[in-house]
Amino acid sequence: VPGEQLQPYAHGGRLNFIGRHLNATWEHEWVGSDYTARVGFVPRHDYWQVSPKVQTFFYPQRGIINNHGPGIEWSTYWKPGFGRSDQEIMYYWEMDFRGTQTLRVGAIQSFIHLFEPFDPSRTNATPLPGDRDYRFTYFGAVYKSDQRKAAYFQLTPLFGPFYNGNYLSLDVQTVFRFQPYATLAINGNFNRLRFPEPYASRNVILFGPRLDLTFSKKLFLTAFFQYNDQAENININTRLQWRFKPVSDFYLVYTDNYYTDFAAKNRAVVAKLTYWLNL
Repeated sequence: VPGEQLQPYAHGGRLNFIGRHLNATWEHEWVGSDYTARVGFVPRHDYWQVSPKVQTFFYPQRGIINNHGPGIEWSTYWKPGFGRSDQEIMYYWEMDFRGTQTLRVGAIQSFIHLFEPFDPSRTNATPLPGDRDYRFTYFGAVYKSDQRKAAYFQLTPLFGPFYNGNYLSLDVQTVFRFQPYATLAINGNFNRLRFPEPYASRNVILFGPRLDLTFSKKLFLTAFFQYNDQAENININTRLQWRFKPVSDFYLVYTDNYYTDFAAKNRAVVAKLTYWLNL
């Protein structure tokens, strides 16, 4: 269009300061309205984002805590010609234990401007009104156990207001290592969304175990199962890898998708060969 100013550019920067008692990070990025990525995709265009972070540390002389201290993480999006569209501010206190466990507790202050009507339940129910600002503050924690052990886990509870309703979430990740032959990971996520009438409330469950087997230095098997009631999908995926030469592999992948009542959706078998040419 004659006279139109195109913006096919993107820019980003990061600056870190790491000290014994203070860590600080400044991040920013800008994506123009006409920017196109050569590889991958761009989730949104025409925005500025800044993400500063600051965390301080105290070191007790004795006890089970190695270090602890408060921190703040700030992320804000601006849309040119409109103003602030999204913002999250996280206030937290983090503790690192001498056994390498970590615990973070905090509060997240959210601001979201909905440009269009939105149904958080994804059930095609009455959507929340668009062209409106929403502000809410929720609370949460993250605990990571000692990952040096053969069995470890991560636990993440979240709860509090969510748009014009309430939100409760529990995410559990567990890993069992049977070295050097196998690793079993079990991930589960439960979300409870409650909204006043006429908006829809629902529970969302995601469950996905994964098994990695090592038969030899050249033969590996990865298999995982995923249940997602929001997408009404059950997925079974198995991948066999044969490394017949260095950096050269043959893959045989079987994938199967079902509805949550186990009615078949689709299935496929895919073979892939990669070979390293040293020219």
